[in-house]
Amino acid sequence: MLPPDYVADHVELGYATTAHRAQGRTVETTHSYITATTVREPLYVMATRGRESNKIYVDTAFDPDTATSHEEPGEVDPLDVLRSAIDTSGADVSATQIREQEKAAASASWRLEAEGAYISTQRSPYHGPLP
Repeated sequence: MLPPDYVADHVELGYATTAHRAQGRTVETTHSYITATTVREPLYVMATRGRESNKIYVDTAFDPDTATSHEEPGEVDPLDVLRSAIDTSGADVSATQIREQEKAAASASWRLEAEGAYISTQRSPYHGPLP
């Protein structure tokens, strides 16, 4: 048990919350935990709630589900984790946006080249390799 005088002088209550719950709030200091699965929108909320400071702790141990993983957990660069979070949006995409993205991808040169390369490796069931 800690002495009451010590507690009064050195202990402060702390609260934990999720980034979604913290939207719209402002506090003195934030401590945020970022992993390989963090995406842009919650990262923004986590990094902007503190009035005095915003501290971000980056988990560099990429640890997939050990029950289903086929490899040992690996280390990742903290900057790569942050870049990935910034580059990855968790926002919902409308059906119209998805249609436009798929339409653009269908005629992209990289896709046509890949499909052509695949087709050229296939055999016709009647005449051997396709021309």
